[in-house]
Amino acid sequence: GRPAKCIVRQLDDEALVVAQGQENSARRDLSFIERASFGATLEDRGFARDVIMAALSVDKTELSRMLSTRRALPDELVAAIGAAPGIGRRRWMELVDLLKAKKAVARALEVTRKPEFGGRTSDQRFGDVAGALATSAVTSPSQEWRDKSGLRVAQVRQTATSFSIAIDAKVAPDFGQFLLEELPSLYECYRARRATSTNN
Repeated sequence: GRPAKCIVRQLDDEALVVAQGQENSARRDLSFIERASFGATLEDRGFARDVIMAALSVDKTELSRMLSTRRALPDELVAAIGAAPGIGRRRWMELVDLLKAKKAVARALEVTRKPEFGGRTSDQRFGDVAGALATSAVTSPSQEWRDKSGLRVAQVRQTATSFSIAIDAKVAPDFGQFLLEELPSLYECYRARRATSTNN
């Protein structure tokens, strides 16, 4: 029964979405994953990207990063972790990379179902999931590769999602550049061998 001052105006759906996004941003500092989830929801509802960009006050590149990151994450996992206000885009993208490993999604969801998981803060829940996946991602310790004389030429490290070779420039100063130049032919050789083994 109390009078209240207000502004009334007609809004179409697009104007309403933009107003809602801007009002939410002004009301509190939304986390990266909250903003990304809002953007993905709007796109699923058929809104054009320029409208979503206006609602989130981001440019085309940032919106693309937000949407690709959010769509690579299982809904159940995002819901279990929550807003994670202290976790920015870079760490969410790192989590996406960790989830590419075999059975990584199942392991991540396993972490979320532990009894103590729900009692932790959202940022801590993110850390629990990312930490579990990072630990399991290491499939072998780093190894040394030596030439016939016993000189350590390279350090090799393999994880579930990457394989890296670090050349000792003091031992073989030009070997890294040589490998880079030979990489196209080596890759074609690899593809040909893979094709042969698949056909057999």
